Amino acid sequence: FSFLTQLDDVDKYISEFWDTHYKNIKEWYFKQQEKTDVIISASPEFLLKPLEKKLNVKIIGSKVDKKTGKFEGKNCHDYEKIVRYEKELKKKNNIKRFYSDSIKADGPMFEYAEEAYLVKGNNITKINIKDYEKKK
Repeated sequence: FSFLTQLDDVDKYISEFWDTHYKNIKEWYFKQQEKTDVIISASPEFLLKPLEKKLNVKIIGSKVDKKTGKFEGKNCHDYEKIVRYEKELKKKNNIKRFYSDSIKADGPMFEYAEEAYLVKGNNITKINIKDYEKKK
């Protein structure tokens, strides 16, 4: 993320981005949204933080310094998502439903959750990750 060093006001660009892209959040999400929702992503946390207030959710992402573009910890992907979830929420094994567009990228979270859903656009499919693993 070294390009960040070239930006004079990172927060301004992030705000402008969400002003124009917030509308792209799928309607299905708003229909099932709950107060306890958590968005966990490998994306830099500062890019997603504006959604915390707009959506009234908890955001967990990769810790990246928005001035230098350097990681300040492990990239929040794969098993690290579980580590960060448990650390930041001080809870274990309590994800009721998990949604993702990538089984490959989020396999550990699919296994960790009670229910797992694969999202492709507006199509949401409940999956049993153990059945999926057997097909490989």
